[in-house]
Amino acid sequence: MDAEKPAPAPIKTLGLVLLAMSTTATANPACHGKLAFLQAYAGSYESQELLSEPDVTRHLENLPVTVLKHLRKNLNVSGPVDLVSCHLVVTGNAVSGGGNEDAIIDIDLFSGAVVAGLHASIRTDVYAADPDYRHLPIAVRDWLAVVADRFLNRVHPPLRMRLLSLPERPIQSMESTHKLRKK
Repeated sequence: MDAEKPAPAPIKTLGLVLLAMSTTATANPACHGKLAFLQAYAGSYESQELLSEPDVTRHLENLPVTVLKHLRKNLNVSGPVDLVSCHLVVTGNAVSGGGNEDAIIDIDLFSGAVVAGLHASIRTDVYAADPDYRHLPIAVRDWLAVVADRFLNRVHPPLRMRLLSLPERPIQSMESTHKLRKK
């Protein structure tokens, strides 16, 4: 009678690696579409490189030259590239111009559409293939609300909003949870 032999260590390790990879893949679903390959920019600080991608540049070149220069100037100070509902979003402001000189670029990874917003002093312009406000990406509409409020909602909470604290609970590490399951 042959007793079952445990799997060799390399096979166990491979199994754990494959399990971890499948868990990660389901936790971070990939975006699909014409510009899906640009998703790699999400979370990076490479916004200028993203805006220099040929597929993005092609859309931005439809803007008047002076607007494009102003847009780039107003994105001079920016955070990481955001990924919002399969749209890459870059927001920023001109050096020492926050609140007065701001901009946003929204790139729809599925359709390939690019929307640009430019805030200069008291005027805000949005450039989109479809000029219907209801069809603007959510990140652009949210940015417009912040700009319209003169960025005050980033300092003061909106009216009729409650901010409630939760009691703190100790966080169990994965290691301690794993030990509990073995018992």
